Amino acid sequence: MIRVVADTNVLASGLAAYHAEASPAALILNAWRYGSLELVASAPLTAELRRTLA
Repeated sequence: MIRVVADTNVLASGLAAYHAEASPAALILNAWRYGSLELVASAPLTAELRRTLA
C-alpha cells in the first residue's frame, strides 16, 4: 500500500473541496477514504492541522 505524508495545506484544501472531486487534494482524500493509500501523520502535523481548521 502507498503511504502518503500530506502537507497541512493539502489536507485542508482537500477537506474544503471534498465534493469537488477534480481537485488533486480531494483526489488524495478520496483515495485514502476508499483504501487506495494510507495517510501518515506526525504529532506536529496533526497539531498544525487542528490549528488550521479551528
